[in-house]
Amino acid sequence: MEHDTTVVQRPVGREDEVAGIVARVREAALGNPGLLIVEGAPGVGKSTVLDLARESLSDDVTVLHTACTVREEAFAAVRGLFGARADGILRGESVTLRSDDYSVSYALYRRVVRLAADRPLVLVLDDAHRCDPASARWLDFLARRAADLPLLVVLAVPSGVRGVGEVLFADLAGLLHTTVLDVRPLSAEHVGEYLGRELGATPDDGFLAVCMEVTLGFPGVVAELLVRLRVEGLSPDASAVDRVREVGSAWGIACTGAWLSEQSEPVRQYASGVALLGTAASPETVGALFGHSTGAMSAARTALLDFRVLTPDGRDFRIDHLPDTVLSVMDRAELGALRVRAARLLADGGRPVREIARLLVSVPEPTEPWMVSVLREAAQSAAAAGAPDVAARYLSRVVASGIAPVEVRVDLAMALTRTDPEAALPVFAEALAELADPVARASLAVVYALVALAQRRPDEAFPVLTDSLRDLPADADSELRLLVESTVLLIGIGHPDTTAEALVRGRATAVPTGRTAAARRLAHQLARVEMLSGGSARRALELAAVGVARRTDLYDLWDLPLAQVLHLAGAPDDALAVLDGVLDATSRRADPCVHHVALNIRACLRLDSGDLKDAETDAEGALSIAEEAGWVTEQEWTRRTLASVLIRRGDSSRAAAMFTLGGTPRSVSEYGTLMITHARLLSDADDREGALDVLLRYGRELDGMGVRNPVLAPWWLEATMVLADLGRPAAAVDLVERGTEWAVRWDTPAARGYALLATGLITSGQGKAATLEEAVRELAASYSRPYEIVARTALGHALLTDGHDKAARKSFRTAVELAVSCGDVSAAQVARAGLDLAGGRMAEVSATPVDALTRSEHRVAALAADGRTNREIADALFVTVRTVESHLSNAYRKLGVQTRAELVGQFGRGGP
Repeated sequence: MEHDTTVVQRPVGREDEVAGIVARVREAALGNPGLLIVEGAPGVGKSTVLDLARESLSDDVTVLHTACTVREEAFAAVRGLFGARADGILRGESVTLRSDDYSVSYALYRRVVRLAADRPLVLVLDDAHRCDPASARWLDFLARRAADLPLLVVLAVPSGVRGVGEVLFADLAGLLHTTVLDVRPLSAEHVGEYLGRELGATPDDGFLAVCMEVTLGFPGVVAELLVRLRVEGLSPDASAVDRVREVGSAWGIACTGAWLSEQSEPVRQYASGVALLGTAASPETVGALFGHSTGAMSAARTALLDFRVLTPDGRDFRIDHLPDTVLSVMDRAELGALRVRAARLLADGGRPVREIARLLVSVPEPTEPWMVSVLREAAQSAAAAGAPDVAARYLSRVVASGIAPVEVRVDLAMALTRTDPEAALPVFAEALAELADPVARASLAVVYALVALAQRRPDEAFPVLTDSLRDLPADADSELRLLVESTVLLIGIGHPDTTAEALVRGRATAVPTGRTAAARRLAHQLARVEMLSGGSARRALELAAVGVARRTDLYDLWDLPLAQVLHLAGAPDDALAVLDGVLDATSRRADPCVHHVALNIRACLRLDSGDLKDAETDAEGALSIAEEAGWVTEQEWTRRTLASVLIRRGDSSRAAAMFTLGGTPRSVSEYGTLMITHARLLSDADDREGALDVLLRYGRELDGMGVRNPVLAPWWLEATMVLADLGRPAAAVDLVERGTEWAVRWDTPAARGYALLATGLITSGQGKAATLEEAVRELAASYSRPYEIVARTALGHALLTDGHDKAARKSFRTAVELAVSCGDVSAAQVARAGLDLAGGRMAEVSATPVDALTRSEHRVAALAADGRTNREIADALFVTVRTVESHLSNAYRKLGVQTRAELVGQFGRGGP
């Protein structure tokens, strides 16, 4: 038979208490009248114990029972005890007894005597502390005449309370033989037995421990918990622990709130005092706050301790969020004034500023100078302790006061950079508008600009920073000037709308002569200007080398553009070394934002070099960081990079799903990824005209920015390739001439190879093959494997046209092998098609399924094929189980398998 989920049986473990009551009844039945006081904290189950005792008594005992309530009428408790038996005696007595009090009391006494003559009589008053005064006086009257009566009076009261003013029952203990029965919470053993009985399963130790933690063994709370567990179908094990805590907390808050609403004003005020004063709360301080005596507050504190509202030391609430509940019932204006009084009290007592600030931060208008001073000092302490969120909260209240100096806005902006950078930007702007000192303004503008760059809003900070640079006095610190100049270039090039002006400024900026960190950073930004403008690669490398030899500081955000300069200037290994340094440093200092950007840049450089496996690994790593952090905008560049890799890997459908057009590219680098990926997707969909339009449009935009490097986002070369495919080489002549001019200035093997490749693609006749052979030589000496493959494939076709079939086959075959080594399935298929035309023979080419895996996926899949569990793989590779699951899922999809057994067929037991 199923349990009713809303009905919970009475708890176990009350046998001793019931036996104690029954024993006292039997003693009274022998003519020894007595008084039994049943004490216990509110909610501990005194009423349940009394009910169980009544059920245990035999039928030869008369039990009259009532639960006292707060009512004004006289003899309310007596009416509850005797019911209709008292109607003829009391005749509707009013609150104030008349002159015939004695006659009424005596008549009631005689009623007791008659009842006790038949069988032993038990009078039970539950919640006796609420008994009306007339009934309490009558019990005293009865006790004075109870000699030899088989009578037991039972008073159930909260611990430490014996009635209104305690005087009502003061004489009873001296008139009757008195016993006190202390009803305590249920033990862990009994709670476990109770839970097991009701839930039909023995609770595990962890579950039981949490139940004891939240219920303290109070039967009512346990019963409420049982109902919730039944309704929600939860089991008494670890899976329900969090829900138990939620239920226990909610029930405790509701129960405490209801109990407090019935208490005297001193008790409610003491609870409010603890909520406001925290650990500074004591009978003395709360009394001073509300104007009560220490004695009255001590009694109120005892009541709160008895009801388990407070922790044993009386300085905190046992349940989280209870302080908010206590204060929520107060009038807002009254509460605000009370917080100010409490803050003054703590300040006068020399309490720590954080305790005072905790009160002032919630005051509607903390406009008094001492309040502002306290909040600022507390904010400084919080920031020094590594709690910028707390510091920002305090400083926000100071700013809201309207009397805060500009320094407070500065402090607030700095705190917000670590907790809410987006919110920091308008605060920075306000502070900069107020700062009169040009040096201070320039220093702050640099910080503002870097935060704006991280939030993809560098264009907003650019004019502020350039104005700050203009206003710097001639005798300003040279290091500051270098820092501002380098930051102007960093963020100016960081947005398409300001790139052109930043490049103009960069070309007009003098090269620093020092070797400090600030000089190094400016030199590296000037190298970036040289690179983007299409100047001299040699000059760019010279600028990139400034300050590097003596460097001792860790790599950071400033080094990311340097890596791109080194790569495009023909030093790809140095570029990867810089990025490795940035990634190592950002891992050490837990900087996911810069780590994400560094991974993305490394993916782009590896893609440019034809290292597609590692490019895919980096792009997936960057995407994972952005997804876990919830950075929606930051995912766009990463997805485009990954889409570009997938196109070359032969997975156009997944590339199309990964690619997004939304959002403005943050930098020239993003422009290149967006442009080329978009164009290649259109070409794969047989929309070459659309691809050409995309390339030319982005080319015009880059040219308008002043970006004329031939190997950075080579739109002109890609457009030439499309025009050649369309059979319109003449339309590409202007593009090739422009690209060749840029290549002469930049003068690297890659630049020369790009120019020669473009020229060869639009050349006809005998000179075509010779030009393409020269392009192959230049590109083979560069980092650019992808365009070398294109050049070798184009050369094969030129040789075939010239009748050199054997040489053509060799060129096609080399192109295929190079493409396969890069993992470039798309290029390998194009080259193999050329080989077929030349009469060559080669198996169908594509990267093997295993070759299609990234290195991370390969390691995970190989270990899985070897029989390792996901946890064992995670431990072996020092990654999370979630990462293992992600890599394994990708490997299954790429290999076309669904189980680990099928992996063995791909790798063999023990891996390849």
